Amino acid sequence: MTGTHLLLRDGTQYTFTIIQHAIRTGSESPEHTETQ
Repeated sequence: MTGTHLLLRDGTQYTFTIIQHAIRTGSESPEHTETQ
């Protein structure tokens, strides 16, 4: 039971990191597209 809870908690944190990274990439995406 504890193992599942730990995995779920880790997954949520991992997803949050992906979202934050996506936001940062999105801000840089327009600039990169303009250069291309």
